[in-house]
Amino acid sequence: MSTLYLFNRDLRLKDNKALERACEEELINFAIAIKETKDWGESKKQFYFESVENLKNNLNKLGHELYQVHENDFKALEGIDRVIMTKNYNSKELPLLNSYTGEVIEVEQSTLFSIEELPFSLKNLPQTFTPFRHKMDKVKKIPCELKSQYSLPKRGGVNLSLCSVSELSEVNTKFKGGEDAGQARLNYYFSKKDLASHYFETRNGMLDFDDSTKFSPWLSWGCISANTIYHKLKNYEKEYGANKSSYWIFFELLWRDYFKFLSLQKGDLIFDLKGTARRELEFHPDQDQLFKQWKEAKTEEDFVNANMNELNENGWMSNRGRQNVASFLAKTYKVNWLWGAKYFENHLIDADLESNQGNWGYLAGVGVDPRDRKFNIERQQSIYDPEGEYIKKYSPKNACL
Repeated sequence: MSTLYLFNRDLRLKDNKALERACEEELINFAIAIKETKDWGESKKQFYFESVENLKNNLNKLGHELYQVHENDFKALEGIDRVIMTKNYNSKELPLLNSYTGEVIEVEQSTLFSIEELPFSLKNLPQTFTPFRHKMDKVKKIPCELKSQYSLPKRGGVNLSLCSVSELSEVNTKFKGGEDAGQARLNYYFSKKDLASHYFETRNGMLDFDDSTKFSPWLSWGCISANTIYHKLKNYEKEYGANKSSYWIFFELLWRDYFKFLSLQKGDLIFDLKGTARRELEFHPDQDQLFKQWKEAKTEEDFVNANMNELNENGWMSNRGRQNVASFLAKTYKVNWLWGAKYFENHLIDADLESNQGNWGYLAGVGVDPRDRKFNIERQQSIYDPEGEYIKKYSPKNACL
């Protein structure tokens, strides 16, 4: 029997439960489902292929090759009897599996809490985040043991192409892709006493790299796991003490879990224009032109333009910026929110499909808790960029110097 371990959004060798399951096989090969990147921003491509290259090199050190299949190649898995992989939480993640007739073993590990740990069934998942959070706060979560080394089975025979990373460039980005870089960021962040202990106060900062954890790019691609973050967080709290800020890092992981579980419950409704709330929206008759202005950072709002420039240049935007530009597109410009979600998906290096769809639907008023959340951009700017330093950096031509 030919068995293939298929990497997708678990680009790591440490703390990988699916890889641990693969080690039970007598013979195995490793392949990655390469993403379709033609519409991606350059920074996102760079981070992704750096992560693939790092995975490949780490596997090579253990005596294994990394093969590749394209996520849209429906014939790629012909001749493979069994695929072992990390569980997906949406129907669009790996198209090549739609026609695969062999055995698929999915191992749940992308969320902090497993489905079995939920104090309710998926069917009874709360329809807004706050009651979900309150229920989960009562669940005593013990970090799983971190496994940094696995004894990999011998290689089997396989008719696949070796992974060749040819799209690396010299794009100047804020982030370095890969498991090694992700582990380095984790170790750095939790080694500094004042970072996690002040996270709640600094998390909306827009200029300092350490204002927020910046774990999300590596977490999104599975270069680090939610369990590893939680493990490091609890060790930090043992050493330095717990407070509201350290709890809020856990809170962010809960939001991520919630959107993944919501995706399992709602299915393709998270990709539907009416959202999970099934709400009709009205759009501006010139929404095509308005969308073009938004993505090219040519709106009438300097704060929006600065955030879009940062996204287009670096593949990154702060959480505060994301909320503002999403609200502006969906509520002020009245443009199809799915267009904005797709643009984020193609350009954010940390775009997590379930969280991205969930947050856009939330801000467009068709997701969980579908209240009207139209941001006052001028007020937001006065709070989060009062001196205009962010605008001066990312939208200097428009800034009132």
